[in-house]
This record gives sequence, structure tokens and C-alpha cells, in this order.
Amino acid sequence: MIGILACAAALAAPVRLERAWPALRFDLPVALAFAPGDPTRAFGAEQGGRILEFQNRPDAKHASLFLDLSDRVLRDHRESGLLNFAFHPRFRENGLLYVWYTARGHRNRLSNFRGGDLSTERILLEALHHLCRQEPG
Repeated sequence: MIGILACAAALAAPVRLERAWPALRFDLPVALAFAPGDPTRAFGAEQGGRILEFQNRPDAKHASLFLDLSDRVLRDHRESGLLNFAFHPRFRENGLLYVWYTARGHRNRLSNFRGGDLSTERILLEALHHLCRQEPG
């Protein structure tokens, strides 16, 4: 019982949100990850198709383009576009990045890329995009 009360008290505590990187701006951010073995390199994905790289420091002032899929990504509603990405556990050695996105032609696609090079795309899985939206309520 004491544990439940302590948990309830913690939940009732006020929450304060802070911007982790106040100088950086992202357009519809959908994912954040850190390079395996190098927590100083942060990567943020935007739904429109860009993955940006920046220093994982509160005073970071600039994000550089790491991978740009904006010409391949379909954005027709909020459940499409670049949806997620993940690094291969041995990213330092092989440079592999996995990206889940909605491609033009209404296809969900899982691809990998070597580094930020678009020409290295290897499609691992592709399926028709489910066009129905999920509406809460």
C-alpha cells in the first residue's frame, strides 16, 4: 500500500518540460536516435523525409542533413511519410541505417542505407500502405 501511495504522489508532482536543444528546430519530428557507441552524435527524423545529425549538447546550434528522402516519401496524411529509423548495432563498422517510410505509390517500405548515401538503398520489405486512418475516440 505504501508503494502505491508513493507512486501516486510522484504522479501528482508537477512536470516541467524543457527543450533539450533550444537552438534547433525540426519540421514534424517523428524519431530521435543516437549513433551506437557515440552518444555525442544525435539524429532526428522529420516526417517529410529528412534525417538530421547534430551534436548531443544543449548548446548545439546547427543540424546538418544526413539523409534526405523527401523526393521518395509520400506525405498525404499524418500516418505516412518517414516514420522511423534505427541504426545497425555495428553502425560504426558498417554504416548501416534502417529506415521505415511510406514511398510514393502508397507503399510502406523498410530499407537500409549505407551512411547518408541515397544510392545505396536496399529495399528489405515493401507492402501496400493501409489507407485507412486511425482516429481516436
